[in-house]
Amino acid sequence: MHNPSEEMMRTSITIIVAMLLSATTTSNAQVPTPNPPAPSAFGVDPLIRVTSVFRAKIEGVADLRDVPDIKAQEAVRKSLYDMAENECAILAAALKAECRLSNITMIAPLVPSISPTPPAITATALYELKPRR
Repeated sequence: MHNPSEEMMRTSITIIVAMLLSATTTSNAQVPTPNPPAPSAFGVDPLIRVTSVFRAKIEGVADLRDVPDIKAQEAVRKSLYDMAENECAILAAALKAECRLSNITMIAPLVPSISPTPPAITATALYELKPRR
């Protein structure tokens, strides 16, 4: 004769054992591995990485709550690209190294701001420098 409470207990034990085995298997599968080096503009291993942040105001905004004009945003982005290029030249001269801009990210206002400061675009540039031999 099957006792319903015994049957429920066996089922519960079976489920608990299955869950424990599953958790054990999962934890054993998560073996830490060393992180591979990040890709580089120079190949495998650049010696110096520098991050610079630039910010430029968007001119010609009559009301600070307005989204800036597309042409004004383009002018500021071009200015920021020029700044990033000049920064690479400055870094190369200062550190006596070959410089490459490996990444640039720009953040522009997408919506009107309630801030009293004029809208601006911020750029973050990542440079890789390899000492000259």
